[in-house]
Amino acid sequence: MNKRKQVKDAYDAVLKAVGGNRITALEIVAKEFNIGYETASRYLRKDSRGKKKSKET
Repeated sequence: MNKRKQVKDAYDAVLKAVGGNRITALEIVAKEFNIGYETASRYLRKDSRGKKKSKET
């Protein structure tokens, strides 16, 4: 199982445990997997695969 899938599964479990508070669940999962908040958030987005952020200057 890849890390994205593990993060998604853990997020769903934590979300149910904390009663639907998405931000708190995301922070807990980020700390549990030792990844940043932004990275965890990116892993949970539907369109996270194959697309890179384009920097506008």
